[in-house]
Amino acid sequence: MKKSIYREIEPRDLGGGLNAAEPQDRIADNQSPDMKNLWYKEGALVKRPGQRPAVANLGGSVHNISAVFDGFCVVHAGTRFYRWDEAGAKYYKGEFSPASGRYPASPEEGSVYIAADSGTIDGDHYEKGDRAIYYPAYAQTGTVRVRGSVSAAGTAVVTVTAKSVEGSPLVITAALEAGDAAETAAEKIRRALRESSALAGVFEAGGAGTQIILKRGARETYDETLNIGIKNGTCDGLEETAESYGRTMWHKEAKEIKPKEPGRAVADNKGAFVFFGGGLYYIDGNEIWSIYEDPADFEWKYAAVEPYAPAVLTGCAPDLSGGSEKEPYNLLGGRFTVKYNGNAGEGVCYYVAAVTSADTFKITRVRDSTVPMMFSNAGSSGWKVRKRGENWRTGAVAATDGTITLSNHGLSVGDALEFTPGTGMLPEGVAVFDIDAVKVYKLPLGDEGLTDDIEVTVFDGVHPQGISLSRTADFTFDKETGTVDFSAGTYGTPPTGVENVLITACRAKSGERKRKITGCAAAVSFGGESGGSAGGARVFTGANPLYPQCYWRSDIAANGGHGISYFPETSEERLDQDAGAITAMAKMGAELIIFKENSIFAAGYSYDGRDAYFPVRECNGNTGCDIPGSVALIDNRLVFANTKDGVNMLISANGEQTVVKPLSANVNPLLLKETGLKNAVCCDFDRHYLLCVSGSAYLWDYGRTPYYNYSDYDKAQKRLSWYRWDGIRALCFYAGRSLYEGCEGGIAVFCNARDDFGKPYEAYFFSKAFDAGTPCEKKTFMYVYPVFKADGNIKAEVSVSDGKNGRHAARDFDAASFDWSGFAWDSFTWNVNKYADAVPIRLAMKKATHIQVKVSGTKAGRGVGLSGFRITYYENRG
Repeated sequence: MKKSIYREIEPRDLGGGLNAAEPQDRIADNQSPDMKNLWYKEGALVKRPGQRPAVANLGGSVHNISAVFDGFCVVHAGTRFYRWDEAGAKYYKGEFSPASGRYPASPEEGSVYIAADSGTIDGDHYEKGDRAIYYPAYAQTGTVRVRGSVSAAGTAVVTVTAKSVEGSPLVITAALEAGDAAETAAEKIRRALRESSALAGVFEAGGAGTQIILKRGARETYDETLNIGIKNGTCDGLEETAESYGRTMWHKEAKEIKPKEPGRAVADNKGAFVFFGGGLYYIDGNEIWSIYEDPADFEWKYAAVEPYAPAVLTGCAPDLSGGSEKEPYNLLGGRFTVKYNGNAGEGVCYYVAAVTSADTFKITRVRDSTVPMMFSNAGSSGWKVRKRGENWRTGAVAATDGTITLSNHGLSVGDALEFTPGTGMLPEGVAVFDIDAVKVYKLPLGDEGLTDDIEVTVFDGVHPQGISLSRTADFTFDKETGTVDFSAGTYGTPPTGVENVLITACRAKSGERKRKITGCAAAVSFGGESGGSAGGARVFTGANPLYPQCYWRSDIAANGGHGISYFPETSEERLDQDAGAITAMAKMGAELIIFKENSIFAAGYSYDGRDAYFPVRECNGNTGCDIPGSVALIDNRLVFANTKDGVNMLISANGEQTVVKPLSANVNPLLLKETGLKNAVCCDFDRHYLLCVSGSAYLWDYGRTPYYNYSDYDKAQKRLSWYRWDGIRALCFYAGRSLYEGCEGGIAVFCNARDDFGKPYEAYFFSKAFDAGTPCEKKTFMYVYPVFKADGNIKAEVSVSDGKNGRHAARDFDAASFDWSGFAWDSFTWNVNKYADAVPIRLAMKKATHIQVKVSGTKAGRGVGLSGFRITYYENRG
């Protein structure tokens, strides 16, 4: 047998990632047919990050985590919201005992402690595993309560001590009246604090009831000298309060946000956060929730958005004639308003100015002496009226509280009327009308009728805010006929005016329309000068399974608009070019991309000085997105996935060219077999795109291998580095200082530990089956030289096979090395490996055509760190 010269095989690069698209014996490059729980970092294949609990005991599945809002994130878990301060947690310091009722002593800012048992401290209840943070993530507050009641009028003295306040201690006085209860006194003191120029910009005054709170700006330097004292100045009756208490710098890492209305709860399913108009909102399938800081107590709460009641008709007569349509009905709620021109009898007002120099009032106009005349706002029921020279009118007068009515008055122009009691003068604000006014006002019924909800406000020229009338006393309402009748009411007929009678009613089937908006799974702010990746003048919603081809937009948030509380009926749009459903929305550049199951559309924005337009065009009719959780903006291009083609990138929204490029050919054979693929979720972290489904995660390292727009799709995809991980049970992700995943009952964090929650996971690399360029020639493989570096403490097994008959040789590689990033006592060593280490494995594997190398690591806390290997061989010649 003749031997050829000695030869070597040396892979060019192990960072090529996974390639499951080609059979292992036909691969001509260095990409691997199989790899799990590894990725390429610092010149070697290393274990993926391990997982640790970050937030426990959230009481349900973590459906969604918002981006940072006012210095914190909002977490939706189960049926609750939590305020989560991810940025405040910096240094793990050990455990503490909530059962003791005390926090740990002498903490540092950013210190994190884990509860070893359960208990309550300063109102925060901890269960075992909860984390406490010492950090001023919540704005500092000082609180004091007013006690007692004011027995003698005078001033109360409030002393504010704080080194951050110029002129501290600052003395502020508040005028109080005798009989002021503690709640009234507290409100007057809060008003005095708000008016103080010395406190402006340093502390904000708030509180409710007897409570007075001073709030310092969020994340500003903690002022340990803050104190508020209250005592009597020239008043009497208040109890002196010389000390106040403040919000501690300790808090739970995730603290529940309570509903404004007790008993309300978020739906236990995935929803959508949207930042809009400076606020944070959440659409959960049933409601749109506003998450806000209550100015009364500076606590964060959530409440359902109150739908705006649009003025659908304005300037119309009581019978709905005339006038004009102004605002469309609101899809979010059934309430609407009609603004009527009040008609109190030909609209004739006989008197408008006050009579100040005479005791009589002269009639300036009389339409018909047989038509009753009404004097409104005339004072008490004790008023009387007569024509000068005659007796006081009695039989022809109907006097009710504030109204005098003359029937068959027989008056003529120029007749003088006298009034009593009082000076005889007509009081300011009295208006005189013919009484044959319209007393019944008609509401638009539509096709569905009205509910019992009704409100009436009348503007009479005297009360700037109008008068809210009582349904029980001032009018009757018939929802079947849609009529409001003032005939039998104590107020009488609304006065004549222009849009001075406002009636607000509610359509009967508002719930169906509301679900068009609240049932949407996608919500994005878009359009206007406040556009861009984070802003937008309107909220666009879509992906509603009940209305799969429709999307909607809200009113603008600025310039007098009503924002997310108003979705006009006319804002509904349909994309019915194909039968597919809308699945997701995302912004790319200056356009809103609307994904359907099998197509993609782009909506633009333009404004002509009066109206805004959102033209829509189809930019791809062959590829869509049926995995809504896969959409992410990568290098200013949208990446998305579908169950037919895998992961794709939208290169451009220009419909004149091919705009969608495939990305995931290297992993599609595995990815497309995953169960529940339509429920996959993704994130973008540290220039990696991570797609997680059913416990598996597929990672594209676009930092090392960005997409290049080659004309050859296969070439463009093959160069991309993809990796596959398992054991990742993410329901959602949050990319902050670290990468977090929402899980069942809590939040986990990816970290440098080489285990998952203290348990090992398997990581391995299978090389391709090398044939040395001669697949039919038999060879003798002499040695394999794997090279290890990085990944800290390395413990790996290297095995070699001929690709057919199983394992031929194996060897363990144990290179214990000190590593702070993955420190663990069970693998601790003082040894330090500074250089890569090559380990020879003798084979003498004869008459083989192929050779395949596997490197695996299963030990918790130990790495792999494969940076390369060489294979020596010679060909057998007959």
